[in-house]
Amino acid sequence: PDYTLVTGGGHIIGLAATPKHLYWLNCHGTIGRAGLGGQDPNQEFMTSRGSCGGIAVLGQSLYWSRPGKGAIGRAQVDGTHVDQSFISGIRAPFGVAVAPDPARAKGS
Repeated sequence: PDYTLVTGGGHIIGLAATPKHLYWLNCHGTIGRAGLGGQDPNQEFMTSRGSCGGIAVLGQSLYWSRPGKGAIGRAQVDGTHVDQSFISGIRAPFGVAVAPDPARAKGS
């Protein structure tokens, strides 16, 4: 069986999912997005400015690492409010993981 959902991304690092979309990091500097079934793929959904690290999603926010810039980027899952250096001044972050804040989950 062929398990390919999306093609043409080049060197892909990382995969993240929301209930509606898949997101991936292309090492040529873009973040791709497609529906969960692979429909409507967009290899250049948004720019990641040469990132070749990890990608993660939490709620309505997407995060990606930028090892060459020592930063973590963040944007909304719809591609708006892009901040290429949401966290900066860190040494070569190759991966990124996010978890809900337990205090917020309890309504504090």
